[in-house]
Amino acid sequence: RRPILRQLIAKLSSKLESKATGNYKLDKLLQAHILPLTNCAFNKSGDRFITGSYDRTCKVWDTHSGKEILKLPGHKNVVYAIAFNNPFGDRIATGSFDKLCKIWDSNDGKLIHTLQGHQKEIVCVGFDPQGAILATGSTDCTAILWDVENGKALFTLESHEA
Repeated sequence: RRPILRQLIAKLSSKLESKATGNYKLDKLLQAHILPLTNCAFNKSGDRFITGSYDRTCKVWDTHSGKEILKLPGHKNVVYAIAFNNPFGDRIATGSFDKLCKIWDSNDGKLIHTLQGHQKEIVCVGFDPQGAILATGSTDCTAILWDVENGKALFTLESHEA
């Protein structure tokens, strides 16, 4: 194991020491939403990504073609936080300034659950590594853990002050 570790360290060191020119080229330019984006996230394999927007939607995209696959409407305010349930990638969570979080099927766009419990805007969402629990965070200074299967709140964490 040590030779492999040494190779990895040497490779990392050489990258840090190299003087990258920063010459990158634009691969695709997408007109994603009619209003500005708030967030984007890839699924684990990288073949799909999602975007959230001030237009109150989340969209699912094919990374290689740049084509829109699904549009997830239903929020009444900005879609600010989005996440895939990696490594599976079969669920998407959207958190909004409408105080709601929605869980969607990422294959057909079907709404699975609408999670209600925050008093103010939701600003972050994230799945646990097994995809069974979803955490949402809000400007109401709380985080809520949700059961993804049944959409029920498991715990509300209230110890944040700002």
